[in-house]
Amino acid sequence: MDFLTSMKISSSGLSAQRKRMETIASNLANIETTRTPDGGPYRRKDVVITALPVEDGFGSVLQNELGESLAQPLVTDVIEDQSEPKLVYNPDHPDANETGYV
Repeated sequence: MDFLTSMKISSSGLSAQRKRMETIASNLANIETTRTPDGGPYRRKDVVITALPVEDGFGSVLQNELGESLAQPLVTDVIEDQSEPKLVYNPDHPDANETGYV
């Protein structure tokens, strides 16, 4: 492994973690959002990170064949949590239902 390959792996890892932190910040900022443009409550998002082999010319192909492959993390998807929202009793909230739950 040469210096540029190690920098490529490090850069990819930092980019993946930056996306994860942005998603966490968005989740925290919208934790009490009851109305979104889609009409429902905000749903938590999760980042899916996949390890992909580093493609770096013939040397990496040879290393892959010898079982010495390197992998770099890559954000492949941001998925939305599909679980039911947690109901909270708050009868004074403008979005509360007839029983007082938001």
